[in-house]
Amino acid sequence: MKRTIYMILGLAALAAMSCNEKPEVNYEGLFPEEYHKVVYFKESGKDEFDVFTNAICVKDFTICKAGSDPALAADCRLDVMTQERLDSLYSIPEATAYKLLPESTYTISETSFPFASGETWKTGRVTFHPKAMVDVFADKPDSLVYALPLEVVALDETTVVNPGKNVIFYRISSLSELVLSFTAQSQSLLVSDDIAYFDVAAKLENVDVIPMDLTCKVVYSADAEELLAQYNDTSAVDYALIPKEALLMPEKLLTYVEGESVVTDNVEVGIVKSAVDKAYSYFLPLELSECSDSDIVLGNGQTVLVELALDQIPLTADMFSSTHGQVVSPDTYKGHDGNLTRTDNCGQKNNDFANLLDGKRTTFWSSWRQYVGEPSARTWPADDPSVTTPPGYWFDVDLGKEMRKFYISYSTTKNQYELDNSCPRGIFIDVNGGEYTEWTTVARLLDDVDGLPLELDKDFVSEVYVADKSFTKLRFRVDKAKYDVKDGKVRVATPGCFQANQDLWFNNPSASRATYNMAYFSISEFGLYGI
Repeated sequence: MKRTIYMILGLAALAAMSCNEKPEVNYEGLFPEEYHKVVYFKESGKDEFDVFTNAICVKDFTICKAGSDPALAADCRLDVMTQERLDSLYSIPEATAYKLLPESTYTISETSFPFASGETWKTGRVTFHPKAMVDVFADKPDSLVYALPLEVVALDETTVVNPGKNVIFYRISSLSELVLSFTAQSQSLLVSDDIAYFDVAAKLENVDVIPMDLTCKVVYSADAEELLAQYNDTSAVDYALIPKEALLMPEKLLTYVEGESVVTDNVEVGIVKSAVDKAYSYFLPLELSECSDSDIVLGNGQTVLVELALDQIPLTADMFSSTHGQVVSPDTYKGHDGNLTRTDNCGQKNNDFANLLDGKRTTFWSSWRQYVGEPSARTWPADDPSVTTPPGYWFDVDLGKEMRKFYISYSTTKNQYELDNSCPRGIFIDVNGGEYTEWTTVARLLDDVDGLPLELDKDFVSEVYVADKSFTKLRFRVDKAKYDVKDGKVRVATPGCFQANQDLWFNNPSASRATYNMAYFSISEFGLYGI
């Protein structure tokens, strides 16, 4: 009984000691002599893992020597457990069909471990041969589990093996391929800065510890054109392939270090905004390449969907023009010149295009129907462009550069004299110049479809439009506006400086001309965004 107690206490204490730690307590006299040197596995117990057919698989182990007297020498060896012993100790108790790995599938670096005086630990390595395992696992029943149990055995009578730490039990879970793949198959990127950087990450799959040193490149896919065609076949958006010259590909390699637990790494890719034809949504296909181990399986590529942010176009008043601007003198109503700025009877410079750019809701620009003759007998000019096709009143913006992708914004006025009676209800966005030889409609906007505001002091932002070709001029054309109409006549909502002549200015015996008159409009701010 006393001997048993000594053994339990001693081995428990010794097992708590590290292989390379010297005992701080003098155990001499506490233990019987045969326990002054004890050997055991530092990594004892079960170690279940996957083996990859395309990667080196090694397992390092440590045999420790402990005891009350570190000066004592010891001698032990490493044995592979027999099938009979494996069945007796594991298969039958665990009701698991363990099968000893064939000798051809592994190599043990050494099996003899003599300890000289003062030595407390020695290491060894088991190297598994995946290619040799392929045939072994090919015909393996699902119920069969391959294992390699190793035992440490003392070679002299004075060396004791710790019975609780004398076995390393390697259990092979499965045989598969080691795969390096992107952590995401796709990502979206909005490029708003001159250069936009984004991370691309890749991970070694199905491993917790990196089995080998490994490096790999992230590159522009060699099958880019084919991948783009496949993607566009199933996409609602027709993407363009981003040009290589717009990319800043990383010089840094994806790097994985053997033994580390971090199995994910990333590199940084850049997109130069100025190097991209700015009219499209872009498709960027990436792939993994030039892996330092050619046996590693490289997973599917990554698709990056790139959108370029639309910048606000800096506009100045001299970029605007119109043949429908309100230029009125108190006594004469003869023609019009949209490039002039005059003050009307109300004291409002409502033909000044600078009003559209000043950030104020109290200033605005108005279109206007012009007549000739005396106020009591005005006639419609025969050459009035607003009564021909296309209908409506408009202003033009000369951009001075080509554009294809854009959107607009505008604001209704805050305190115009007709209140909200001149808010646009129908708008055409036309383009000209560049690759367009004639005015072409890109967008049609309606209040009941697109939510055009019909009240004062409201904002509107359109969706993004992409013209078929590049253009240099944009026309904001209104063919419908909001008015207070009664008995076929336009009525001003509240008294104003133009009320006396309201019927003359806005109503005409011609029904078609009266319809055109209804296109008179006012807005306080205008913005254009594009690339």
